[in-house]
Amino acid sequence: MPCIVYSELDSVSVGIGNALIGIGEFEKSAAFGKLPDALHFTSGSVGADMIAVRTPLIEAEYLDRINADVLVFLSRHSSEKGVPSFTVHATGNWSGEAKLGGKPGELSVAAPLYMRAVLYALSTTNNDAAMTVTYEATHHGPLLNTPSLFVEIEKNSYTKERAETVANAVVAAMRNIESMQVAIGIGGMHYSQKFTALALSGKYAFGHIMSKYYIDNTDMLIKAAERSEPKATKAVIEWKSINSIKRTNVLDALEKAGIQYEKA
Repeated sequence: MPCIVYSELDSVSVGIGNALIGIGEFEKSAAFGKLPDALHFTSGSVGADMIAVRTPLIEAEYLDRINADVLVFLSRHSSEKGVPSFTVHATGNWSGEAKLGGKPGELSVAAPLYMRAVLYALSTTNNDAAMTVTYEATHHGPLLNTPSLFVEIEKNSYTKERAETVANAVVAAMRNIESMQVAIGIGGMHYSQKFTALALSGKYAFGHIMSKYYIDNTDMLIKAAERSEPKATKAVIEWKSINSIKRTNVLDALEKAGIQYEKA
């Protein structure tokens, strides 16, 4: 069963969680045996559990213990430019650093069909012209073997109404997981508008997305395809965002891994 997670240390996370309790008709339930300190809710209408944890979400590796089918994290998003947005992304670290949880050079198992379902539901339920709906490139912890995704509201643009938009989108997504081809995204900026558009059109569900800033780490591309449930069968490259030399390195790595590609 899917498990939705919010943190009592994050006011945005709590706000979305509280909205979801009402919208999804979640009821308080007995605690998970392996997480006795976490509040536990369940919803028959949504077909999901929900827990409130007392740690930062980026440090929640212990959630592998509960054996959920997928973990959906409700979180604030921190943007340097404060861009009002709803964001969806997988977790992991492309580089040799792990400043925000996880481990250097390691990727969690992505949940591309759930990510696409939430992204699509956000795009159809969002009536707020000020808010952008977008994939983000893979970043930060926790590092998990359970398929997982983060669903976020930019922290400075949080309102109760926007929390309800996310809650409605999560409920809609849980009821409408569509099967489609899974891809990894390569190139572009941290906010992946081209990959977002492809996903919303129904062409691909993206798992891990590597922005152009980490394009030299081609040794991680096969890991990106495999650390996904379902696994990625294709790579989509934002072609013009990568120079010709780096593109050649990417194509060589994809060929060695047996992964076909498409230009975007």
